[in-house]
Amino acid sequence: MIKAFLERLSTKGSFASNVATLGSGTALGQVVIILSAPLLSRLFTPADFGQLQFILSTALILATFSTLRYEMSIPLPKEDSDAFRLVKLSISLAILTTLIVLTLIVIANAIDYSAEWWIKYSKLVLFVPIILMIEATNSTFGYWFMRKGNYKSPSLAKAISGIGVVTFQLIMHFVIALGGVGLLIGQSLGQLSGVSFLFTRLQKAESDLTWRQNWNRTKALALKYKDFPLFASWSAGLNTLGRHLPPIMMTWYYSPELVGYYAIGMRLLNIPLNLLSMSVGQVFFQQISKYVKNQVPVFPFLRSTALKLAILGFPGLLIIFLAGPMLFEWIFGDNWSNAGKIASILTPYFFLRFIASPLSPIFALVGKQYLSLIWQALFTLLTFGVIFFGQSQYDFYGVMWLYSIISGVMFFLFLVLEVFVSYTFDQSIKSGERTARFD
Repeated sequence: MIKAFLERLSTKGSFASNVATLGSGTALGQVVIILSAPLLSRLFTPADFGQLQFILSTALILATFSTLRYEMSIPLPKEDSDAFRLVKLSISLAILTTLIVLTLIVIANAIDYSAEWWIKYSKLVLFVPIILMIEATNSTFGYWFMRKGNYKSPSLAKAISGIGVVTFQLIMHFVIALGGVGLLIGQSLGQLSGVSFLFTRLQKAESDLTWRQNWNRTKALALKYKDFPLFASWSAGLNTLGRHLPPIMMTWYYSPELVGYYAIGMRLLNIPLNLLSMSVGQVFFQQISKYVKNQVPVFPFLRSTALKLAILGFPGLLIIFLAGPMLFEWIFGDNWSNAGKIASILTPYFFLRFIASPLSPIFALVGKQYLSLIWQALFTLLTFGVIFFGQSQYDFYGVMWLYSIISGVMFFLFLVLEVFVSYTFDQSIKSGERTARFD
């Protein structure tokens, strides 16, 4: 079994090989973050990390909506010229969103608003449009390289970004000592270095494609793939909102220190998600899109991927569940055991999310985005309700337990839905139905 896996790993173009290539850059970036975490947690306060998490969460939510998810359609057209038009469309929409957000922030800062919450974050929110644009561009370029089967470039970009974030954050502390602002500047510059690398690679590899836009053809493509803004954008946006709403709402009810503990706990839990789950998800998208194009059954591949994810994620998350506080105190310092307690509470939810999230492109590819949208809306509503009503009934850790249990149940239901739509698609193939989505 191990020998067969190693053979697939070394076979160029195989699923395992593509995951390994895409995941290697993520792994390097995550290793740098892990190695730097004990140092950063001693140089910056929990409140600094709380501020960073609030800005990142806000920017990521807006970035997801900014492109209307047209970047997800980039692998679908037959012609590269059409796919590149979708690249330009996605970036144009991101620029427009960035300008709107920046204008609103400038207007808000010009108003004499004396609320304590706004005074605390009024200057920090200027980083939101910056990170928004970087994230949207990075996602768009990533789907282009996926289309081309080039997993090496996004892998290297992730490594560059991870190394850059840590390097610039350390520079900000030792040279300027800006606290939470330093973390945000380092985050922005590090992510920008990764996107710049992808842009350079794209320009070099696709020199025959022009950035000049044919708006008539682009409009036709936008209408053809209208399912993405109608369903996928809201589904992905609500998914991001559901995951990043907690730290935003926590700034309303709790201290920046508690938000910082939550942020560090989430950072460690996100390591397996970033290291393997996201890489598997991107390769899964590319592989399943081929199956759908050629009317090949998708359920066996989805089932196999889900089982592999479960096997990969269980051991590490079990360790965190059993020994979270002790582990965090050892890694990050004496002041961070509370972050380990939060991570331990959230592991059941993260385990099910680790399995279900990478398989979510199945909804878009088989034309069942509305099911994902309904689920995302319910998940987001429940997340809001748990924190909004829970904070008046339980302490902070009680709210975390409630959030973990309800989120875990919801992601189990999401996995059931993924199995259902893949099985239904396979049955439609057997009955002779044909989709024109890839023509």
